[in-house]
Amino acid sequence: MNKLVYVILTCIFTSIFLSSCVKEDGAGVPRAKSLFLEHSEYNVDLENDTVDALTLRWIDVMNAKYRVYLSNAYTSDVEEVSGQPVVGELNTLSLKVPYAFLKDYVEKANLLSGNYGSTDAIDIFINLTGIPIDASQPSALLPTGSTIKATIHFKK
Repeated sequence: MNKLVYVILTCIFTSIFLSSCVKEDGAGVPRAKSLFLEHSEYNVDLENDTVDALTLRWIDVMNAKYRVYLSNAYTSDVEEVSGQPVVGELNTLSLKVPYAFLKDYVEKANLLSGNYGSTDAIDIFINLTGIPIDASQPSALLPTGSTIKATIHFKK
């Protein structure tokens, strides 16, 4: 009888101990291993597109602040894209970049003057830089920050 009570109590305590070691939060959302954009190329055609903004989407790598800016291969002109990213499903972030902003950048940098080839189309870059907020937390970014870029085929 004592042996049976001992076995039952041992089983109960063992199951309680082992169940406290298991953490079941479900599948969860996977953490990104690096910074990347949804697309590496975008086409912007001011005359034929039915939308008025480019939507830039990326996976939030967590523990990061982001900077989005435009650049080109011909001049040193850089233009910061303002606005707050919108949080989407599964840790995605998106930012709308109005076509008018892209057009202003191309005009300010004088990229369609003919000095760099065409007078109605040019490639520009949209850059996304992620900088870790807290260096003591894990991050998919380099300690100094990581930058990726996509090409925008801009047509007037």
